[in-house]
Amino acid sequence: ALPIWPLVVNITRLPRRSNSNWPSSSSSARTCRDKAGWAMCRKVAARVTLPTSGKPMKIGKGRIVRDGENGEGAILSYGTRLGECLKAADILADKGQSVTVADARFAKPLDTDLIRTLATRHKTLVLVEDGSSGGFGAMVLQYLANAGLLDSGLKIRTLHLPDVFQDHDTQDAQYKTAHLMAQDIVAALTTS
Repeated sequence: ALPIWPLVVNITRLPRRSNSNWPSSSSSARTCRDKAGWAMCRKVAARVTLPTSGKPMKIGKGRIVRDGENGEGAILSYGTRLGECLKAADILADKGQSVTVADARFAKPLDTDLIRTLATRHKTLVLVEDGSSGGFGAMVLQYLANAGLLDSGLKIRTLHLPDVFQDHDTQDAQYKTAHLMAQDIVAALTTS
């Protein structure tokens, strides 16, 4: 396994301050750090807590971020929507429903062990990706079909970017238009 360390463990958004210790707004994304642990990327300041030591990430392996208790539903996230998936799980937890949230991390190679675990332990599986149709979700569906994991009545939904030209806007606005926000993930789980 290649030594890849996730740099961001805990981020709290803070207001931007004008301080000579902060990178200027013209600094590139590669220089998004300073010695005090402050990050300035895309003009958003954040306090970043780094681990004391890195842990190598195994290529092609995902992870279960939150393990649901009852086996009703699972969310498999690929890409930048993991935060929204966790928000969706929080919304459902407030309603007394527990769901498993998993982070695929890689599309290739596909983590078939993780997918098999989610498909066999849950009644509903929602795939969330910030890619287009025919991408990660299609690869997972193909694996599930070929492995016979759809034969036992697994309910599955895929959430992805629409196959249309989206108008330029902020990322959040585009994700709202694409129905990739927490409330949309909750709706996919509860209406399936």
